[in-house]
This record gives sequence, structure tokens and C-alpha cells, in this order.
Amino acid sequence: MQAKHHSTPRLRTGFDVVRDLVGSVSHMPVQVGVIVTNTTFTPDAAWIAGQYHGLVRLRDAAALQRWIHERFTDDALWRELPDTLEVCPGVIVQVPKPIGT
Repeated sequence: MQAKHHSTPRLRTGFDVVRDLVGSVSHMPVQVGVIVTNTTFTPDAAWIAGQYHGLVRLRDAAALQRWIHERFTDDALWRELPDTLEVCPGVIVQVPKPIGT
């Protein structure tokens, strides 16, 4: 996971950040990488993340606001979470989800 904080809303997280995470995650024993920013992502950053949808997730300021207010109403956000996570070798935890997702 990476977090990118920008000092002003007009600054956005770009392609290079996503590309670097794709490179790192693809060589590690993890299921997915996440980039969280307090602003938004550039169109090319969103494009490359889309090319590696199973490997990289992007979360922007709107997603942060939903997390803060615990509004996980979008079923698509729940469906992309795995049923289990291996937090370290041999330690697997169930990911709790609302009924019906």
C-alpha cells in the first residue's frame, strides 16, 4: 500500500506512481497493491491501473471520505475484496463483508 498526500487539490497522483507500484507488487508475494491519495489520479494513472485491475487498486479523496464516514454502500467495492487475506506466511484471516455481497 502507498499513500500519496498532496498539499493542494489541484495536484494529482500520476502514472509513474502507479507504474512503480505495479512493478513492485508483481515481484512480491501479495495479492494486490493499493494507492490512496487525498486528491485524485491523472487519467493516465487510472488507465495503467485499469490494465492491471487484478493487481492494483486506486483510492481517491472520495473513497477516503466514504471510509471516514463508514459508507461502504457500493456493492462493487465489497465484491473486489477477497474472501481471505494472508497477512503473513501461514496466517490467513477472513474478510468480513455485509450479508448479500
